[in-house]
Amino acid sequence: MKNLIFFVLLILVIGLTWGCESPTKPTQKIEIEPETAKISASATPDTVVAGDPVTITWSASNADYCITPFGVSSTSGNAVVSPRETTTYVISAVKNKTKTTAEVIVVVKPAPIEVGRPYRDGIIAHIDSTGKHGWYFTLSSTEMTWKEAKNYAMSKGGRLPTIEECFLLYNNRNKLFSNITFLSFWSSESVTESSGITFVKTVIFVVHEFQGRIANSWEGYEKQTLLVFDF
Repeated sequence: MKNLIFFVLLILVIGLTWGCESPTKPTQKIEIEPETAKISASATPDTVVAGDPVTITWSASNADYCITPFGVSSTSGNAVVSPRETTTYVISAVKNKTKTTAEVIVVVKPAPIEVGRPYRDGIIAHIDSTGKHGWYFTLSSTEMTWKEAKNYAMSKGGRLPTIEECFLLYNNRNKLFSNITFLSFWSSESVTESSGITFVKTVIFVVHEFQGRIANSWEGYEKQTLLVFDF
């Protein structure tokens, strides 16, 4: 009887042991993601008036090189820009042909209308009583005769300044011109003598015994041309 009981217990233990075995676990496959580049970029300042300079700076780590709006770069660098409108600059860091990008937004506000401020492709010289209108000028580096200057101004949608406007430019010369290299420039006003020779009124700008005074120049001389545009 004891042998029978022992045999039954043995069978039970073997059965329980067999049933409690853990199932075989599947082999785990571990995938290691490749390292990616990291990049940061900034703009100083990030809000400007149209035409003002901004420095774009970038720096990347774990990268082979950077791609910028200014060309391919090393992993760090900077560039100076002068945006005319709100602009987004995208800088990419490249690692093993994989790109990581950063965006820098420069907010551009309209330039205030002030004498001496850049306006379009020139400089504001006068603002009328409305505070919204006036005229600006551009200065051509090419010397021209008076007739050539008039035709050139017309082709550009501008005009030559009156002698009164020439005096205004002269009186504000230190604010309007960074470097005065010209003696004078053509005005729109002329005088034709009885001999038929035409002289054009100008204002002497550079240091001279007649500085700030009107001088009559023969129309056939060649001078730098200052163009006036109304806005």
